[in-house]
Amino acid sequence: MSEFPNKLLKLLGDFPSKAESMSAEDLKKELVKCERVIAQFEADKKADVKLVSLKDDYKEAASIYDDAIKENRAYIKYIVHVLDDRGVV
Repeated sequence: MSEFPNKLLKLLGDFPSKAESMSAEDLKKELVKCERVIAQFEADKKADVKLVSLKDDYKEAASIYDDAIKENRAYIKYIVHVLDDRGVV
């Protein structure tokens, strides 16, 4: 069997030993079950009013920094563009 990342194994508890004895069909059922759980958590996350509000607050607070970073990256890209046109880089 190929190596599985230890940091992920730690999350699985005793599932790896159970999975080794499960049939392919049972593993597929488990896969579907996990996908359904993920879908439900993602929907719950999107519907969480407090979380959405915090996310909006974060975006607003971070925008001054993000905008400054974007602007400076644009300057850098343009400077590189000009230097490239001049054959310097």
